[in-house]
Amino acid sequence: MGKNDIKLEFQEKFSKYSGNIFEICCDIYEGLLANREEDRVELFTYACKHFGITASDGSFSPSGKRISQNELNGLKEDCGRTVDTLLEAILQKAIKEKMPEGSFYKNAWNLIIQNPIFDTELKKIFALYFMIIDARIPYYPIDFGMEMNNSEFRNLNEECKDAIQKAKFVLAVDFPQKTMEASNLLDIILSQKDYKKQVIIMARIILELRNGSDKLIDSLIDKMKDDE
Repeated sequence: MGKNDIKLEFQEKFSKYSGNIFEICCDIYEGLLANREEDRVELFTYACKHFGITASDGSFSPSGKRISQNELNGLKEDCGRTVDTLLEAILQKAIKEKMPEGSFYKNAWNLIIQNPIFDTELKKIFALYFMIIDARIPYYPIDFGMEMNNSEFRNLNEECKDAIQKAKFVLAVDFPQKTMEASNLLDIILSQKDYKKQVIIMARIILELRNGSDKLIDSLIDKMKDDE
């Protein structure tokens, strides 16, 4: 079966699979190994870029390994932190070097196949699974971004304090539509002619959103504890 046929097969499975994600990753892994070694990185790239893009209709049952939730939890405990750390390392290297997409996915695939830590087929499949569901996949070549020393950051924060407070207010308001909230925030950012000030306001908006997410997660955890 040619590469294009495999891609079509992957796409069909992604849009129709039922069961848990680990099981469809078993199918992906077996499909990759069934192909020529020189084609595997390209097919792995395709899987990373297309998995989860469209919702599955649940009409296809994976033929790969079945695994219980306890087994999956065990793999996560044994290998999850390792996969996360190794993925972060190759991502940081890729961003610093503005690494092309093909080179990044080759490194990621080699991480799965060649790393002695993943010394069983099940661990290799788990590494594939843990990468595919990671929010940092698919990878995009991007600039490393603006760096700023602490003194300049503090000074610009002070200069932008009114705009920052206004942005916090917008984030706190319950708008009927997200586009209303987004357009208000964008107007606040663009009201600054200096690019560094725009970046400072954006950084504070991101911080506010992340803090809000952390508080929501903490609240949900507390509620679950109360329900026990």
